[in-house]
Amino acid sequence: MQWSLEDIYKKQVRGKIPPRRHLRVLGEAYDVRYKKENEAEFTDIKVDDESFQKAARYLKADKDLVSAGISKLQQTGLTDQQIKQLLNTVYNYDDTERFFAVLNNQMSASDFFNAPNKDIIQLVVDRYGLDEDLVLDLLQFEPATKPSTGKGETFMMIFIDGAKKGSVGDVDINGIEYEIKGSGARIRGQRGFGAQTTAARKFLSGIKELIQRAGLDLDIKNPNFNIGPKYNGFIDQVANELVQTGKVTKEDIARVYADGLKEVYENADIQNDLLPWLMSSLNENGNITENFLENYFDFALKYYTNTENFNYLVTIGTTRNSGLKRLGKFEIVSREDILNSLKVRVVMIKLRAF
Repeated sequence: MQWSLEDIYKKQVRGKIPPRRHLRVLGEAYDVRYKKENEAEFTDIKVDDESFQKAARYLKADKDLVSAGISKLQQTGLTDQQIKQLLNTVYNYDDTERFFAVLNNQMSASDFFNAPNKDIIQLVVDRYGLDEDLVLDLLQFEPATKPSTGKGETFMMIFIDGAKKGSVGDVDINGIEYEIKGSGARIRGQRGFGAQTTAARKFLSGIKELIQRAGLDLDIKNPNFNIGPKYNGFIDQVANELVQTGKVTKEDIARVYADGLKEVYENADIQNDLLPWLMSSLNENGNITENFLENYFDFALKYYTNTENFNYLVTIGTTRNSGLKRLGKFEIVSREDILNSLKVRVVMIKLRAF
């Protein structure tokens, strides 16, 4: 890949990376002249301090090292445009040459996943001496262009030898597929999942039928069926009253949940996959018990794993909003452990099942 000053000044600085104030000198600009080797005339432009410093970092770096590093990035499956966006982040720092040296001295997957305290930010800083802010920016890097590449995925492709975009999971490392989930990720894939709006309609029709059977006059205007740590949803609000009439059973309530969830988890079997854990997660009045969310998460994660074909699921704290104690920390769990319900709870702190 050939880089020109024109690329640097006109393209590289147009990324969506926020300006770093400690690099900006307000009111200062540089007069720059440039031309291609085969051109007779120079072009004169004014360049602001931040842009000039980015260009200077690029120009000062060893060209052979840069070329080899870019070649490494191209092998990952990132597009040229995504690589430009990534380098635009790198050029915010004085570690440009050191960054390209890293690409030619990547670590093994074993070293990465055996990071002390499962802290990949500190691992990279200690191993390569990169600016910690740069490492954090690389962890949070998410290209703005297709194909979609989430936070943490590019980070692994930068620092792990043999890592590239996966054909099954998010990242392939020497033939082993890893699914990567950053902070606040949902356990949801591109296949086997229906619309939540369809599920809401199914919940509504089901609960209306039970209300009518019970002979009750209940307000069902704009019901909220969402279930979370602080709210159990509309069905739970009316379940006890319905069951107390003697005309609706706990099994009826569970079936309403199952019919609605079937719309989201399209390949799930109501009798074998949904009703068993739902029945064990409701009390005799049809109300949600304290283990409902854990059982739901367990089902959702297994369903997702069966739908996708990755070998390992990796969860990474990728935002400051995830809490400083989790930022840069990871957990890794194998496909087999998920399907056997082992180590499933360790990923609960990083993911939401619904």
